[in-house]
Amino acid sequence: MDKERIFFRLGGKPMFIYLQMIESDSDKDKFEQIYLKYRGLMYHSAFTILRNREDSEDVVHQAFVSIIENFDKIQDINSPETRSFCVLCCRNKALDLYRKKCRWGEIELIDNLQELAAPQLDDRLDIAIANLPLKLGTVILLHYDNGYSMEEIAKMLNISTVAARKRLTRAKDMLRKALQEEEMIK
Repeated sequence: MDKERIFFRLGGKPMFIYLQMIESDSDKDKFEQIYLKYRGLMYHSAFTILRNREDSEDVVHQAFVSIIENFDKIQDINSPETRSFCVLCCRNKALDLYRKKCRWGEIELIDNLQELAAPQLDDRLDIAIANLPLKLGTVILLHYDNGYSMEEIAKMLNISTVAARKRLTRAKDMLRKALQEEEMIK
């Protein structure tokens, strides 16, 4: 194992913990590339839901464990499917934790969210998608990243095709507005 791999960290958890769960060297290299490429986006999507640095780091850790458990499903590291898989896995873990904390009354209300420093992402579109409500962001990722039709998305989400189309329209409108506010599009 390369000594450099030991120093990649997320929330105090060295990458070599993940690498010990993987057998072949080629899979270790593949996981390292996934980790480096998507950890920031995954953290941002968790932080958007939880608004807590420690919880977000824990959720990303749990998501990477799930990714390793389903590693055979990942073919191309740079594919939209892999990106969606990583983000949705992390979002689902974050939502599970959020619901659990809400049920037990552990979520604190924060009056001024501006004070919290969210992680910086390179791609503003990724940030805008991560900030969408879960229902809308999921439809965007399934349709544009994974190429599913509205009928397939409706079946997956157990909603009507009309509802899926409405969610996609709302998501695109929200993205357009968010990007216009940042002056990315006119």
